[in-house]
Amino acid sequence: MDDRQQSFVTAFGNLAVSSGFKRLHGLIIGLLLSSHDPLSLDEIATLLNRSKGLMSETTRRLQSLGYIKKADGPVSRKDYYIADPDLFMSVYRDSVASARRNAEMAQRFLDELEGVRSKDVARWKENLRVMDVFYNRLIIHQAKFEQDWTELSRSGR
Repeated sequence: MDDRQQSFVTAFGNLAVSSGFKRLHGLIIGLLLSSHDPLSLDEIATLLNRSKGLMSETTRRLQSLGYIKKADGPVSRKDYYIADPDLFMSVYRDSVASARRNAEMAQRFLDELEGVRSKDVARWKENLRVMDVFYNRLIIHQAKFEQDWTELSRSGR
C-alpha cells in the first residue's frame, strides 16, 4: 500500500469513528474503496496488520450491513471482497432509520406528556416538538434524496 492509499485508509477509519462506527470497519472499507482489484481475507489482514480471524468476523459483519461484498478473485478457494457499489446508499439508509427512530421517540414522549400541564415539563415538551418537526422534515427530504439518487444511479451517475 503506498502512502496515498495508506493516508486514505487511515482517514476513512477516522471518518468511521466520527460517524459512530468502529474504526476497523472504516479501515476495511477504505482499503476496499482504494484497491483496484478484489482483496482476499489474507491480503486485508496483512495490509491492515490484523489477524485473519478478526478480519473474517469483521468482513462478515460488513457484508451483512451491505457495505462490502464477495467478488471473484484469482484463487477460487479464497474469499475476495470489494466495497459494495451500493455502500453509500446502505450507510444512508442506516441514517434514515436513525432519523425515524428519533422521530418516533419524540412522538412517543409527546404523547406521554400530552395531558401534563406542569411548567416543569414545558421546555421539555417544546424541545420534543422541535425534535419531532426536525426529524419528520429530515425524513421527507431523505425520501426525496433517495429518489433523486436512484434516478441518478440508473442513468450511470
